[in-house]
Amino acid sequence: MNVWALLVPPLVVTDEEIARCCQVLGEVAAGSARRPRVVPGGAVRIFTGANVPPGADAVVLVEETEERDGMVTIRA
Repeated sequence: MNVWALLVPPLVVTDEEIARCCQVLGEVAAGSARRPRVVPGGAVRIFTGANVPPGADAVVLVEETEERDGMVTIRA
């Protein structure tokens, strides 16, 4: 199961939706030694079997998000 590890960002409210947006900081594959630190407003994609990187306080299923132009939008 692929997920985004993140620090929970503030809500963005528009007339059409309520969402949370994060900047993509990188990714971690299973067995990888990479440990990018998650910072406020950032998200790291972690693949099945990979460790959650330091600094993350939540994970969100990739299927519940949209990635575009280096940003991840989490649908609320």
